[in-house]
Amino acid sequence: MRRKRAFLYSLGLGMLVSALSGWPAVTAAQSCPEGYSFPITRFRREIRDLQIKYARIPKGAVVFYGSSSIRRWGTLRTDFAPLPVVNCGFGGATLKEMNYYFRQLIAPLKPSILVAYGGENDLAHPLYCLDSVQARFRQFLRLCDAYLPPQCPVVFVLIKNSPKRAAFRSQFEEFNAWVKQEAVNHPRLYLFDGDKVLQAPDGGNSHLVYGPDSLHLGPEGYRRWTEGLKPLLLRLYASAEVPAKP
Repeated sequence: MRRKRAFLYSLGLGMLVSALSGWPAVTAAQSCPEGYSFPITRFRREIRDLQIKYARIPKGAVVFYGSSSIRRWGTLRTDFAPLPVVNCGFGGATLKEMNYYFRQLIAPLKPSILVAYGGENDLAHPLYCLDSVQARFRQFLRLCDAYLPPQCPVVFVLIKNSPKRAAFRSQFEEFNAWVKQEAVNHPRLYLFDGDKVLQAPDGGNSHLVYGPDSLHLGPEGYRRWTEGLKPLLLRLYASAEVPAKP
């Protein structure tokens, strides 16, 4: 009996360690509840700083919104000049947090174009699975329809497959494929493949495009995103009905 208890304890501990080390506890095909959720107000100070920073900017900017892949884009304004660009990336945001702050942070800006990156931090957690993140993405689209100007396009950047998160590659790819299907039914939604442009000629991830942590983009990665996104944004902005300045 003692040996059996010891074995079960060892097995349970091993599963816990495996989960906390970044391996998914459920498969993408399973239906599951919301899963673990971060405190929704953990970035409230950062959001408040962004609200103050952009309180007086003219309406109709090209707004970038999302997690650290957006927040860390330090050359954003120069990369997309002459477009009027605003960086509203924050923390290591999940889609749930992006949805929570949408009305406070994004709606008042009345963007001419919204560029969004999210979902990576949701899926790269042991207790998340595909359908819960899909629900968050659908909520994001509902918020866009409810609070953005009707002529405002939404450009969603598909999830990148960084070397650091290789264990989650199948989840990311399945989510990206699903988003492509969703886009068919959303006229305002445009997609940019944020992973394809980062890949090496052999189909693998090029380590040249990532920073030292093998998770976030480096200068070459952002150069490739700029090269892929800028023609699309210039075209959309030229045809957009930019809201009048206040």
